Amino acid sequence: MDTDDMTVLLIANEGERLIPIGRWENPVTRLVASKHLAPTPSPGDPTGMFNCVITALGREAVKAYEGEEDKALGNMITHSSEVGTAQVECRRCIEEAVKLIAKASLLSAKVTGDSATTAAKSWLDIVENEVLQQVK
Repeated sequence: MDTDDMTVLLIANEGERLIPIGRWENPVTRLVASKHLAPTPSPGDPTGMFNCVITALGREAVKAYEGEEDKALGNMITHSSEVGTAQVECRRCIEEAVKLIAKASLLSAKVTGDSATTAAKSWLDIVENEVLQQVK
């Protein structure tokens, strides 16, 4: 079932009708053939194709689709929450690392006579190498 088929079913599930012309002709025809829609003949429309109603099978397809959609939304919300939690924890870790590297840089500068900036650059090179070794 493609997107147009599901669109027709979702509309029919709300009690509305689509005239099966243009873009909607093929989906309505397929859905009637697959028993998801049922034509309702009338004197002005003996084939009933201009007054199709959703069947129990069509309602089941809509329910399954909406269930999948709800599941996908739930997964997206869960993932978004996990990303947010990870971002907060990463930021906390980085802030802690910055404080410790700054402290090490100031201590080094005191005993080596280098500037704190030079010491920080040296420590950052060491930290980068160590981190890359640990994440391999």
